[in-house]
Amino acid sequence: MVQTVKIDRRTTAGVAKRKIQSQEQFLQLFVDFIGYIELSNFDKLPSKREFQKFLHVNKSIDVDYSTIMTCLTEYYPDAKAVVTELQADTLAAGANKQRYNVTAAIFILKNWCLWSDRRETTDIKKTVPIADKAQASKALAEYADNYKAGKITAIK
Repeated sequence: MVQTVKIDRRTTAGVAKRKIQSQEQFLQLFVDFIGYIELSNFDKLPSKREFQKFLHVNKSIDVDYSTIMTCLTEYYPDAKAVVTELQADTLAAGANKQRYNVTAAIFILKNWCLWSDRRETTDIKKTVPIADKAQASKALAEYADNYKAGKITAIK
């Protein structure tokens, strides 16, 4: 039986939490979706919209697109990088097997996965202010006091 939920913009975040309980569950569902695409010989694109359809048909989880995006942006932002990598790998594999148009796959990879034709490097110059002996001693003493008080555990 398919679970249905009335989506209200004011409660979308609550729906996301009820239907997909954790980042691990979200990622497992997406991995299942990628497996479904591979088993179906790459008949579908690994898009978030197709993921939504997959959840509805195969997992009986009825969520809308904004719920999926809420999960990726607000609740489980660390999952977004994994999802992007899985999408990229699937698109590349499908194009390699000639199931996706290579030009379209490249275009999608550039837009969805932020791929680039060439490696771009940027120089980041950071200037560190130089402290005099008194300032350095004061900062070190504050750090030691905070460490002893248990407010910090190590330098990050």
